[in-house]
Amino acid sequence: MKNERFSDRQPDLHGRSCECRLTGGAKCRHDADVSDLAIDLQNVSKTYPGGVMALRDVVMQVRAGEIFGLLGPNGAGKSTLVKILLTIVKPTRVTGTLLGRPVGHRATLGQVGYLPEASRFPDYLSGTQVLDYVGGLHRVPRVVRRKRAGDLLGLVGLTGWEHKPLRTYSKGMRQRLGLAQALINEPALIFLDEPTDGLDPVGRREWATIMRELRKRGITVFLNSHLLGEAERLCDRVAILAQGQVVRQGTVESLTSEGRRYELRIEGRLPETGPLQTLIGTLGGRISHEPGSAVTRIQLETGRSQFLQPLIDELRRLGITIDAIIPHRQSLEDYFIGVVTPAGEPPPSDASATRFRFSDPSCTAVAIDRIWAILGRDIPQARNASMSASSTDAGVTLPSSTSTLPQIVPAALVDSCW
Repeated sequence: MKNERFSDRQPDLHGRSCECRLTGGAKCRHDADVSDLAIDLQNVSKTYPGGVMALRDVVMQVRAGEIFGLLGPNGAGKSTLVKILLTIVKPTRVTGTLLGRPVGHRATLGQVGYLPEASRFPDYLSGTQVLDYVGGLHRVPRVVRRKRAGDLLGLVGLTGWEHKPLRTYSKGMRQRLGLAQALINEPALIFLDEPTDGLDPVGRREWATIMRELRKRGITVFLNSHLLGEAERLCDRVAILAQGQVVRQGTVESLTSEGRRYELRIEGRLPETGPLQTLIGTLGGRISHEPGSAVTRIQLETGRSQFLQPLIDELRRLGITIDAIIPHRQSLEDYFIGVVTPAGEPPPSDASATRFRFSDPSCTAVAIDRIWAILGRDIPQARNASMSASSTDAGVTLPSSTSTLPQIVPAALVDSCW
């Protein structure tokens, strides 16, 4: 395993040229002050025995004190990346820092909290006992962790449930307790793997409030999620992981800016000729009328408000009433689908379909046989898997219509090419 400090091999931030080569238009680490980065990755790769490539040359930066979202379809490698940063999974190659120290630095991990996708604790323990146990693993002094446990249970809304056994907790309450245990060591950075999956809308809103409170306290929140609407509302910045690579990263505003446009609604009809029509044409505008109404819509292919001013001035000069100016922008979901769907290829009919790729084409046939052997008897949808084994694209595309397939299939594929 290769693990280097960036300062040992990269140019500094004082004018020397940068030789970083990032994919998908991602910005290099020199666009931000290194001291402001909680996570600074330049090259993270993971290939399982048999050529199953989970991650490939991942480049990613997370700023201290922000809520950062790692987004991607099922099988993209999100959980694998998080587990590499936490040393749960051994990487093929890793070059980067976590809280200013090389990835894998043991003492630094003591400043990190983690809520896995499926956290489990014995049902007979109470919330206080769980936090006391986890705090002991972190070597937090007993007096300190018992006081801290009460504060954390209050933060996550479990006041009054401190001494009740977990068997009486709902799923949402167990998730809240999982967050509390991830904070018992007062981490500077916390990883949350699909924390709101399965929660109702009220539970998700409450989680969002807690996340913002953590940000106010200066804690860096790393959110691993496939819930794009939640990420759009909550995250300061996001990265999109597809086929084991970070293909885009930045603020939601910057990533979706290309789809920005404006719509004007006015009373009455517009003159068919003159400066107004020239301005609308210059802005790529389209005029439409609402049936049975005197309202006219002008849709403009621009997201820059300064370009609207001459048009607004001309409408006013003509005495035309402007009912509304409505800004529109591309949603994160639309942008995400455009990024992860190859050009010329329509989105899959099954939104949860997963594509597994192999560096060795010979693995594909073995893998599909393995899937059928494990799942074919009980889950007929497994037989709808398609495979390709050309010299340039070897893999398996599996439509997932049940909740069990995404968890079982990756293990089956790894076993088939071990």
